[in-house]
This record gives sequence, C-alpha cells and structure tokens, in this order.
Amino acid sequence: MLRDFRHPFAPSLILLAATSSEGDRLLRVILQQVIVRLDGAVTLRLDVLSEQRIRRPSIRTVMFIDGYEAFQRLYASLSVEKFDFSGRYLIVCSVSVDEELARSIFGDLWSLQIINVVLIGHGDSGPHMWSYEPYAAGRCAMVNLMALKPSDKHYPDKTLMYHGCPFKVGSFETRPFTIMERSDTEPLKMSGFEGDLLDTLKEKLNFTVQILEPENGEQWGYALPRNSTGMMRMIQEGEVDFGISCLGISVARSAILKAGLAHYTTSLVLAVPKGRPYTAFEKLFRPFEANVWWITVTVIAGAAFVIASIELRNQSVRNFVYGQQTHTPYLNLVQIFFGIAMHLLPRRNFARTLLIFWIYFCFVIRSLYQSALFRYLQQELTFPPSRSMAEIDQTKALYYVVESGERYYEAFPDRLLR
Repeated sequence: MLRDFRHPFAPSLILLAATSSEGDRLLRVILQQVIVRLDGAVTLRLDVLSEQRIRRPSIRTVMFIDGYEAFQRLYASLSVEKFDFSGRYLIVCSVSVDEELARSIFGDLWSLQIINVVLIGHGDSGPHMWSYEPYAAGRCAMVNLMALKPSDKHYPDKTLMYHGCPFKVGSFETRPFTIMERSDTEPLKMSGFEGDLLDTLKEKLNFTVQILEPENGEQWGYALPRNSTGMMRMIQEGEVDFGISCLGISVARSAILKAGLAHYTTSLVLAVPKGRPYTAFEKLFRPFEANVWWITVTVIAGAAFVIASIELRNQSVRNFVYGQQTHTPYLNLVQIFFGIAMHLLPRRNFARTLLIFWIYFCFVIRSLYQSALFRYLQQELTFPPSRSMAEIDQTKALYYVVESGERYYEAFPDRLLR
C-alpha cells in the first residue's frame, strides 16, 4: 500500500465484510495493524455500504473479507457511481486462498472490467499474492492467474499487448471520421480518420477486429442506466468491446461508460440570424453616442434654467439679456436648436452675442447629427449579428439543435429551455 496506494488527492477506501463474528473480529485486528504500520503515510477513508451518492468515485479501494460469501456482499455494491473500475483494488482475505477461490473472485471482477486487482491470502506455504491477466497468447478475455512476489510490480499496465486476441468494434459511417468499405466477399472494413487510428492501434497493441454496426441505423443512440439504444447499448451490454465513430464525451455517457482519451477537439459552431432591424426610435438616436446626447441635453437644460432665472428679474434685465419684444424665450431656444428662423431679433449687443453663440452651437450639433444620420442611412439598418453566447442570451432567438447535440446545453438550463 505504501508503494501503490499513496495518492496526493484520493484517499484509499476501506471496506470490510465478514460472515461471522469471529471473522469480523479477525479482520478488524488486521485492519488495525495495517493502520498502525502505515502510520499516516496513506490517507484512508473507512466506509460502510451505503446508498448515498458520493462526490467522486473511489480510485483506490481495499477490501477485507473472510471468504467468497463476504466478497459477494461487497461485489454487489460495486457501481460506476461509487467506484472507478479502472482504479486499483486490493483484496485481503483472512482465510486460505487457493486457485479456485482466486478464479471465482477474479471472474466476478472481470465481468465488470476490473483488472487492476491484487488478492492477498494464505496458501499452503504461507502468504500468497494473486493477480490475473485478461489477455494472453491463445487465452483471450478470461482469467489467467498470476502469482506475485513482493518485489514484482503489482499493478502493471495490462493494456499494452493483446497477443492477437479478437475484439468486436462498434462503428458506423460518419464521414470523414469513419468510412465503411463494404464487400460481398470480405468482412466489413473501415477507413477514414478514425479508421486509420484503429489500424494503428491494431498494429501497436496486436489485436484483430470485427466491425459491427448498430441495428436499424440507430447510430450513437442514447446512454441510459438501462435500455440504452444504438452503439451505447452495444457497449453497455457487451455486444462490442469498444466503439469508435465520432463518439463525443458527455456527462450522460460518462455516467455509465468509461471514455478513452480524447483525440480530436472541435468548437461548437452556431449559425445565427442577422441582427434585428432598428426601431424608429433607435434610428433617431443612432448618430450620436449616449455621452454626446447627455451633453446636449445638459446644455439645453442649462439654457432653460438660465431663462427661468432671468424671468424672475425685472423687465430691464430681461430686455438686456434677450432683447425687447421677446416674449417667448423658451420657444426661441427650441426654434434655433432645430434651425427654425426667428421673426424678431434682439437689438442690444449683449443679447445678439448670446444669440450668435447659441446659433453657432446648434449649427455645429445639427450639422454633425445630419451628416452622421446620412452616413448611417446608407448602411444596412440592422444590428450586427450575435458574436458570442452572451449576446445570443440577450436576444429572443431560439436554438435549433439536433437531439444528439442537446447534451452540450445541459449545463445551461436557460439555454436548454430555448
């Protein structure tokens, strides 16, 4: 355990099962001695069989049993939700272990594709350690017992050589990844991107293949805890050893099947409609940015405030600021802003100077607005298309996605509803 079960982030799960009180007492003594000998070098998690879902499947598991019946109790609790079947397993048996018992235990584990396992127990001449190879020359997909020594590598990689064993491969045509080559006289062959990848694996790992296609053209199918369809069903029920045909990694599939290493990554491509047309109100305010409009409104409001202050003064002050016979200063303010001529002009120099400044300001603002509006009217009067998922979320656009692509939106419930 010091060599093979030490992990910086994953504790080793300890499970104990006994068929008698004496066996339970003996196993607890052994467990206590193991804990003392480890002296904290390996993080342990003592657990009992529970129906509660754990956060992460265990990748290091140690089982203490007093026979095959006790092992069956622990075996019944093995599930992909609680255990990583590709992890390491150590089985400590307090009774004598012979080849028959070892084959029975390993046979059950092989049915779950658990191959990284070591069994420790008593033999005729002292403690024995057993493991097994599922693939050997002329003995494929079966329990091939191996006796281990303390100096041996207890958990070697058993997937580096398959000794010419046959494998059933689930696939179907998904160009350019897989291209089926059919012949009336020869078995089904596969080319394409992943077909070449399969040929490379066959040569490197030394195995042969028989290609099988899903029935009724179901292709990938749906991955469910039970009654999966398509290729997912073929893999789940053991009709094929593995599948290769543009298989994407998803949460639903990973919950029941073990994915290989991703060899191809692609981006999610969305076709978005052109931007919506501008409304009449948006066209009116489009030439200027918001800060320009705020400055313009502030200047007009300031001018109106000045007029309101002057209106509170006597007639001589009003005549001095905006001239005699000017009875509608607010209306004049708005008329000049929109370029409408005045019929009565002030006679005093100060009033005329203020009028010239205001006319010049309004002329500049109006000229800039009209030139910008003319330029925008020559362009397409629609918003630019959405360039990110966040911009799509701000619109009322609906998502049109094939059923197999819905899994990419499961992490975004708001988008999934659309």
